[in-house]
Parts: sequence; structure tokens; C-alpha cells
Amino acid sequence: MSSIGTPTTTTTTTTTNNMKNQQQFSPAVNKVLALHTKGGRRTSSELCKDIRDVLYSTTNLGVTLKDSNLGNSDIYKHILKRFGEYPINLPNRRSLRLSTEDLTGSARSTTERYVGQSTAGQCKSVNGDFNKSSKSNTVGAWSPDNFRVWEKNNCWLCGKNVSINPVTIKKVQKKKGKKKKSWRHKTPDCEHKLAMMLMILIGAGLKKSKLKGQSHQDSNQAKKRYNYKAGKTPPLWKLLVRSEGYAWSHTYCNQFKSQIPFINLKQKGDDYEYVIEINNIVQYLGVMFGLDEAQKKQVSGLDTLVENSNWDNLYVNMKTHWRREHNVDDNTKLHDAQYAFNNIIRMLIPTYVLLNIGKNIQSETNIFCMNQLKNNNKHIKNRSFVQKTQKVGIQERLIDNRNRMNAWLKKKIFNSKKKQEEKERLVYLINTTPLSTLRSTQFLTLFFGENEVIDDNKEEALEEYLETEVNETYVDIVSLSQEINQEDEDYNDVVIGIPDTIEEEEEDYNDVEREVAAKKRSKNLNTSSSSSSQRKIKPYGKRSLSKELNAKPPWRPGGGKRTRIKKRKRKRTRRKKRKKKRSKKKRTRKRR
Repeated sequence: MSSIGTPTTTTTTTTTNNMKNQQQFSPAVNKVLALHTKGGRRTSSELCKDIRDVLYSTTNLGVTLKDSNLGNSDIYKHILKRFGEYPINLPNRRSLRLSTEDLTGSARSTTERYVGQSTAGQCKSVNGDFNKSSKSNTVGAWSPDNFRVWEKNNCWLCGKNVSINPVTIKKVQKKKGKKKKSWRHKTPDCEHKLAMMLMILIGAGLKKSKLKGQSHQDSNQAKKRYNYKAGKTPPLWKLLVRSEGYAWSHTYCNQFKSQIPFINLKQKGDDYEYVIEINNIVQYLGVMFGLDEAQKKQVSGLDTLVENSNWDNLYVNMKTHWRREHNVDDNTKLHDAQYAFNNIIRMLIPTYVLLNIGKNIQSETNIFCMNQLKNNNKHIKNRSFVQKTQKVGIQERLIDNRNRMNAWLKKKIFNSKKKQEEKERLVYLINTTPLSTLRSTQFLTLFFGENEVIDDNKEEALEEYLETEVNETYVDIVSLSQEINQEDEDYNDVVIGIPDTIEEEEEDYNDVEREVAAKKRSKNLNTSSSSSSQRKIKPYGKRSLSKELNAKPPWRPGGGKRTRIKKRKRKRTRRKKRKKKRSKKKRTRKRR
């Protein structure tokens, strides 16, 4: 029976001959990688799903995850037991004491883009795109049998249809040079199952795009360039952890979760251990579904809970829309919360098992997780990648994660078009951050302690600001747009009425002129008849009379409606000619 294994530090190449010369993966993994390395015909998300499929189908872990009664399973009892070994912290929507900018010397978006890729790009390279049909929904709990379809159709946090995302944003379309504004529902968010900085520091880093002909992104070359020691962690372990790290979610579910740690690294003496924070998960779901304390205990199986009362006032409008769109009420909330809780725990278990393999991991948890990665029916020995990961200590892993992050940051900075002084300044910031100066034994000082919340007032003010920005912007914009539309209508009424008033004034003016001209003619006729009665007077003909009556006023030469229209047409033709000349110049420049 084939099993999951890893090479030491080599990369699978595009040809079969080169693969034979290197240390290879196990047959099952080689079969999967062969599809992705021969010309790079398949996408990165398909590689991640295929590797996960091999993990579930060839280990005891896959059998455990298929158990429908998760609450009474051995693995959940073990998770509850190990969670009870440590004090319960007050739930906090921040995962670390310091911000991303303080830890890395760069803003969060810059760090994420340099160390990995864009947030949506990370999710698409692991899970592929979400299903955009609002009618499609995978019924039933997440399991290894349906994970490919389930994760495309469902929000991993609430279990509801992910395409029904009740957050409205402005949409601007351009047609024939005109902007057309409308409103649409926002697309789902890419959610890090662990907070972004936790994935970078205590996980396996962020998912970068897969290079053509390679199964994973190798960061050892970037580390060597900046005098960092190459890591010893097997590439397959990193690929598996990163493949389990992302999922699609609703905007409300993602925004409310923020950086709440669902998995944390704990230390007791010389032993380390990754623990699933059950209290944080059940308190998070309790606010979403409106559960009381007894219902939270029923969902989680915990006897004691620690609650953060400030969470009830966050994202109230978004929560109301989310509940209405997904039919969450008092009759269904307990069932829906239990369903969501079971899905979250199931989807965190593979990450929990993979992270708890290492030299300094607490012995009971380490043995339990290694047994989950065996196959009792076919294989009794540990997998090759498990054996190699077991030789790497947690402190080594933490230092390697920091070096990987700093190496990618420096590489992106030096490859940018910034001035040399600015590059040196940014690199100096990276080298002097608190994270870069910490020893491996001091990493856990970045985490919050028991019942500790830092800058609570500042956090509440920030949440109020975000609540106002996200929830009330739509209402404000709609009311503002209504006012603008009303002003536009009033303006149009005035503008449309201007030509009519001008024509009326012109007609009145012409009538006055005709009267004056008629009086002059009659006066002239009377004087001429009295002075020269013998001369024959030629009367005005129709043509000459009409010319005189319709004569244009001397102070408006060339005026009139027709001439104004002609001038406008001339201006338009001139503009068109200028645009054509500019476009021709641009084309010639591009060709050169």
C-alpha cells in the first residue's frame, strides 16, 4: 500500500528521469505530483486538493473525520482534555499583542503580499474559486468525501451558502464613455483559518503561487541570499499545512472573527503544544446565533466558559442582514450553531494534527497525532514525512518561519523600483523589529496572557468605527444619491426651460421690432407723399418687407438657435480629431 512521504530538501522536477535521480516521495504522492509537474498542466488548487485527498484516504485521520458523532469521538475528547490543561483566556479579537506593522516593519497588506500573495489569490490557489450560484448548497456536514464541493459552496464558519453574502457595495460600469452606477452583493471573503500572523509565525507560512513544474514554493534560496539558515522542515508537511489553512466565508463572518485565534501555541515547562481554543469558537458562534450560556455549554461540551460581553455590540446591522438572508431565528439557532461548531472543529483537526508533530511537543498529544497519521489497516510504521518532521524542534520551526518572512520581505524590497536609501531604510526597520530581536524561547511573550486584553478602549473605538463604516455607509450613500438625483432633476428642469424662455423673449423682441418698423414706414410714407406728390411711390413687396421685419438685432450678430447648434457641432468634430491624433501617437509609441 502506498503512503505519504517526503523528500529531504529536493524539488520534484518536470521529467521522470530527474525524479528517479532524486530522493522521491512515496508512490501515492508521486502519482499526484506527476500530474502537476509535467508541464504544469493542473492548477495549484487542484494540487492542494489532491494532496489532501491522499492524506484523508491513506490515514486514520480520514476515518476519524468521517465519524458523524463528533462529540463522542476519541479525538474530540482528547482536544477537550488538552484544552482543559491550560487556563482559559478572555476571548480577544486580536491574536498578538503587537500589530503587524510593529512586528514586520511593514503594513499588513504589504506583508501579506510580499510574504505570500493577495488574500484572494491565496484562497484561490488552495481552494479554487467559490461557486457563484445562489441556488447551490452542499447539504450535510463537511467530510473527507465531499470537501472539494463543500468548501466551494459553503461558508466554513457558519456552514451557510457562501454566495448569499448580504453586504451591498457600489458597482460602476462604463458603457460608451458613460458611467452607470448600481448596487450588488459583495463577493465572499478569503478567510485564514488561523490569523495571518499566526500562520506566518507558528504555522507553515502563507501560500505563494506555485511555479510551473514545481510542487511547492521553495524559500531556501531566498533565505540563503540574506544569510539565513535553510530550514529542515519537509516540504510536504508545509504544503499540507498551507493547503488546510484557507476557506471561503461571508463578509460578516470574516469581519466579526477578525483575528480571534482558533488554534494557539501553548508552553508548559520545556514542552510546547498546539491547542484548539474551544471557548473562543463557542463564544464567537454564540454572538452570531444569539445563544445563552446553557446553549453554549450544550454546543461545546465545556463546563466553564469565559465570555467577552463587548462582542454583542459589534456589526449589529450586518448580523441582522445575515440572519434574515439565511433564515436564522429562535427555532433554528441552536441546531445551526451546533452544525457550524462541528464543521469548524472538523476542518481544524487536520491542521491540529499536523502542527503537533515535532521534537518538543507534549508527549501525549504528539503520540496521539502521530497515530492519526498512520494507517492501522495497512501501515503500522510512521510515515516518512512524519519521521522527518519529528526531528525538527518547535523553536527551530519558529526561527525558520521568521527567517522565511524576513527573506521574502527583503527580496521584494530590493527588487522594487524604490531608491536605494529607501530600500536600506525599510530593511533596517525589518532587522530592528521586536520580532527579529526575539529569541526562540521568547516568542510566546507576543501572545495574550490569562484574562488579559490590551488597549480595550482603543479596540472598542475601532470596532465602532468599522461598524459605522461597513453597516451605515450603504444607507448614507443611498440617501446622498437620492439628494443628488433630486438636485439633478431640478437642474435639468431649469436647463430644459432655458431654451423655451430664450425663444419666448426672442419672439417678444421681434414683435416689438415689427411694430417699430411699421410705424417708421407709415411715417416715411406720409412725409414722402406730402413733399413729392408727383413721384410715384413704389410700395414694399412681400420679400423686402419680410426681410426688414425679421432683421437680426445689431448687438447679436450671427445669433440665433441654428448658429449655436452649428458651433457645438464644430467643437465636437475638433475634439474627435484631437482624440484620434492622441490615440495614433500612443500606438506609435507602443510599437517603438
